[in-house]
Amino acid sequence: TTGVFLLSQTSASVFTAVEAVCTHEGCTINGADGTTYVCPCHGSRYDRNGRVIQGPARASLRQYDATFADGVVSIAI
Repeated sequence: TTGVFLLSQTSASVFTAVEAVCTHEGCTINGADGTTYVCPCHGSRYDRNGRVIQGPARASLRQYDATFADGVVSIAI
């Protein structure tokens, strides 16, 4: 399985990973405004954990477990 993920570092050794597919109409989220992910199609906004801050999306982005060891981030899919 492959996909596009949004990865953010929340502390020295902690990362969050969410799927970069907007839950509104499936557009790929490819940008951020500060700590907010922004969908380029209809403006839905999500926090770094994938929770909806502003619609039209109503559902959170799918979140994945991310681990950091020996300088490498791994995403469990």
